[in-house]
Amino acid sequence: MINGIIKWFDAKKGFGFVMEEFNPSKEYFLHIKNLELPEGERVDIGRAVEFETATNEKGEMAVNAKLTGFSLKKLRRIWGERNCSVSSGRNANGTIGYKIIDKENNQSLLGDDYNLTLPEVECYYYA
Repeated sequence: MINGIIKWFDAKKGFGFVMEEFNPSKEYFLHIKNLELPEGERVDIGRAVEFETATNEKGEMAVNAKLTGFSLKKLRRIWGERNCSVSSGRNANGTIGYKIIDKENNQSLLGDDYNLTLPEVECYYYA
């Protein structure tokens, strides 16, 4: 299994792309039929995913994929218990990222750019 991150996903069309966690330049097409999606879960950009790969006439694609780690909804809830919020936006590279904001002083805990992935937001919660 390869550890990766959802780069983008269009729920209405049922497809998107994942990238390898430690090699973001390596991307794979992901179709909803190749994703084990628990009932009620959403495919959030930046969410951790494990997958295998296969090749077809169009190239490499992710198969047997499953979401791992916490959803954005759960991360917002648990960080809220610490009087913080998780905000999403476009970073300097133009990709969707996340930042953690201390509600008390309205400041980002780890810089102003949206450069965290959801797995990183989860890790900082336990740090």
